[in-house]
Amino acid sequence: MGRDSLSNVNRIKALKEKHAAADAEIQLLQLLPSDNQGKIRELKKRKLKMKDEIVRLENPYRLTAPKKNKQKKGVRPTTSAQKIPVHEVDTVSISEESTTNISRAA
Repeated sequence: MGRDSLSNVNRIKALKEKHAAADAEIQLLQLLPSDNQGKIRELKKRKLKMKDEIVRLENPYRLTAPKKNKQKKGVRPTTSAQKIPVHEVDTVSISEESTTNISRAA
């Protein structure tokens, strides 16, 4: 193991420890009755930056972060079989005034 990889391993270990400490502090602040939302928000941002650096150090040859395909809770993606039939879609009428405004803008 080269000197650079050893320093990366040590850096990753230190970042993981700081990440865990920030997580513990966030959990503690969430239990306290006082308004700590600003501090919690700052800690969460710091945690995300640490996590990004950990991922970057663990995967030095990755050019970009993988895209996460998140979907909204409770919303299922539609498939071609689930698409709304054409006869159920409302039609949109365009007034003469709208078409006049469009032609003026062009």
